[in-house]
Amino acid sequence: MQLRSVLSALAITLSAYAAFPAAVSADTQIGIQGLSISGGHFENGNDVRGSALGAFIEVTQRWKSLRLHLEGIPVVDGAHAKSDRFGAITQSFGLFNGVVSVPVDRRGGLWAAIGTGIVAQRTPQLNFPFVGRNQVNMSRLAGTRYELSGSWRSPHATFFEASFADQPHMRGPDFLNVSIAGLDFERSEGENARMLDVSTAYGIVRGPVEYAIGLRWVNFSANFVDGSAADRNIGFGPTFEVRYGLFGQTREAN
Repeated sequence: MQLRSVLSALAITLSAYAAFPAAVSADTQIGIQGLSISGGHFENGNDVRGSALGAFIEVTQRWKSLRLHLEGIPVVDGAHAKSDRFGAITQSFGLFNGVVSVPVDRRGGLWAAIGTGIVAQRTPQLNFPFVGRNQVNMSRLAGTRYELSGSWRSPHATFFEASFADQPHMRGPDFLNVSIAGLDFERSEGENARMLDVSTAYGIVRGPVEYAIGLRWVNFSANFVDGSAADRNIGFGPTFEVRYGLFGQTREAN
């Protein structure tokens, strides 16, 4: 499912480029959003809290009535994660989103989007090195992403942005890997999940470069296919973003 979602996002991108040739006025940006996130992974008998640093790599292509946005964060390790039951551990988390947006107001400040999103996580559950046993939980889920975003720009080279995204029907496998005395065992079970992703940012424009600081909150909750609770992941933290408009482009004030 993860591979199909990535290919779908790429297909959407290529189709849009074919439908909207370069002759049409366009706005192309590449950027990076640094994120310092704190939160937790909660499941039956094993709650994990920690913080980590990461960076979203972003590409945005915008025409007058269509916008493509791709963003991804490589799998990063939570360097300061701590389990209530098992002590200090290292949790990993990764994310990819790709959406196509259309304006929903005449000024082009409010956009509605649909696309795809992928979440991957890896959480050690048990670690008994003296008896040679290690146990790790991993999941990879994907689903349709619905997004509403707004951008309000002033004539004074400043702007404010906000977005709300919902992925109500994410699906994928959950793996439990157990290693005992060098022998590996794996259990795979399906999961259904929902993810909410909310962000805000305030920024300034300096020629083709935009700088923005903001906040981002992610809430990811999953159940097994039989309806029992699987896990919940919550993350919140500040962001700092730098975007560069290719070919010296700048955004117009709304």
